[in-house]
Amino acid sequence: MSVANPVLYIPVESQNRELDAKLLVAAEVASAGVKVVIGWQRAIVANLRSVPPGVVLLKGLNKIQCSHMRRAAVAGHHVVAIDEEGFAISEPECLLKDIDPDAARYCEVVYAPNQVYRRALIEHRGFRDEQILVAGNPRGDLARPPLNAMLRDEADALAEAYGPMVLVNSNTCAVNSVWGDLDRYFQVCAQIGWLDPDDPKGHKTFNDHVAHDQASFVALRAALESLQASLPDHNIVIRPHPSERFEPWYEKYAHRDRFHVVREGSNLAWIMAADLVLHTSCTTGAEAALMGRPAISLVPEGACVAHWYVSNQVNRMARTAAEVADLARRLLVHGEDAMAEGRAERERNLNAYFSLQATQSAYQRIARDILKRFGEGIDPSYQLRIESLRVVRESIAEGNKNEFGADAIQARLNLLERVSPGFQKPDIYQIHDEIFMLSTAASRGRR
Repeated sequence: MSVANPVLYIPVESQNRELDAKLLVAAEVASAGVKVVIGWQRAIVANLRSVPPGVVLLKGLNKIQCSHMRRAAVAGHHVVAIDEEGFAISEPECLLKDIDPDAARYCEVVYAPNQVYRRALIEHRGFRDEQILVAGNPRGDLARPPLNAMLRDEADALAEAYGPMVLVNSNTCAVNSVWGDLDRYFQVCAQIGWLDPDDPKGHKTFNDHVAHDQASFVALRAALESLQASLPDHNIVIRPHPSERFEPWYEKYAHRDRFHVVREGSNLAWIMAADLVLHTSCTTGAEAALMGRPAISLVPEGACVAHWYVSNQVNRMARTAAEVADLARRLLVHGEDAMAEGRAERERNLNAYFSLQATQSAYQRIARDILKRFGEGIDPSYQLRIESLRVVRESIAEGNKNEFGADAIQARLNLLERVSPGFQKPDIYQIHDEIFMLSTAASRGRR
């Protein structure tokens, strides 16, 4: 492999979900003399033909991400990927819906979260063994010591502002989608390759997904009523999924006693601040398990695709609002170890799904592999020159996920430096709207 320039491009779709993890990889790569360009996904992808060819680290392998891969390849870039959609999916049946059949043609290596994911790519998507590195995911690194210490100040501020709390994370976008009604949501699922609209199996899977989210939506509302009655000393903080409409939750609950509906802040900081996490098959349940925080996954009758999600393999499950209230009351009122049942099996699942046995952190394994792709001849004095970049229009969904700014990125880097031994904080330079370059002392050349 011959990379034309020592530049790594990292498009980020969701700041809250991805930015800190991508900054870990970015700083590690930059410390070796590589220029790293990081920023809003849509802006970077739109300008792949206007920047010097390098390596592009994408966030997934679905139909849309595969189109980004093709664009990058045509522009002379090399493509690697972390599959953020597969971060907390446990079943190949669901994993494969977010992996385009053409991805193996364009993606030189995928950083897989676990062996289940690796086998699915090889057996069903035509990937070769050498195209897959089981590395875990840097989001898992951030949830565990020592890196999760960067959340402490934010978590303490949340705890002070909201007092004792139960954090409630919804994951019911099929019935409360930012994209609109079910017909529009179906079209979006088809556009990203999650289903084939001409295949009856695609319609069945979509209907199962809708049924799951509808059952979860109804059950969660019932559980919220039970929690309010069972936990008189706790606030209930509802944090809807980024792909859900905020308004229905706000309109129903924000003005009620001890309820709060929020969307800002790091999901990991909220988890750390909460006494208990309640969710409906949400990734935040897996993150809570990684952080060692108590979590309940509400899986009601009718939640027919609950087996897709890692959270339901690593959290204590409840089937009804009454079960949720009972577990919460035992834990938070009576001080019982309400999470004890099944703990050993859940911990085994956690280790397997997030590849926690490895000696290196996920971000270090990924950065090391990326650096190998530049070969031995990284030139720290390389001058990154970009003449002009296009301005792009954001979508409603992406606009809800990003507020990139140099100050925000600098603040995150400062926190990482504070908690991570040996972390070499890069300098940051803004090169376009919501696009930034990172470089370290080994690599001071500027555009």
